[in-house]
Order: sequence, then C-alpha cells, then structure tokens
Amino acid sequence: YLATRRMLAGVVLVMDARRPLMPADLELLHWLQQREQPQGLRLHMLLTKADQLKTMERRQALAKAESHAHQLAMPTSVQLFST
Repeated sequence: YLATRRMLAGVVLVMDARRPLMPADLELLHWLQQREQPQGLRLHMLLTKADQLKTMERRQALAKAESHAHQLAMPTSVQLFST
C-alpha cells in the first residue's frame, strides 16, 4: 500500500515511547524518504504507552523523536499518547 498508493497524503508511525526509533522504524523512515515526492507526504510519529514512563523519560523520548523529525525531508509531527 505504501509503495503503490500515489495519492498517499500521510503516514502515522506508531512506536513504543519506551523504545522509540528502533531499527525497523528507522528503516521505514528511510524508505519513506526515498519515495519520489517525500515532501508531499506528511508523517506523524505517535509514541504510545507514555503513561508507563516517568516525566523525565517522557521528555527524553519526545526530544529524541522530535530531534529525528527535524532531520526528515517531510513535514513531521510527534505526539506522546497513552492508551
């Protein structure tokens, strides 16, 4: 779906806030940037299980994801979430 959908407007990448940006996540992000027009694609990083982290750990996870988001070629937002 991600490879063939020409009208794809955005992707939500769901990650565990306790372990954000694992190798598989990074591989997907790299692959998304290799698409023909990555700047037309929006990305939202959703960091789940944030309720299981202490305040400082939440801040660190969010900062790590936001730092990586700024390096991407596509507009990216980051959000902590508890289910």
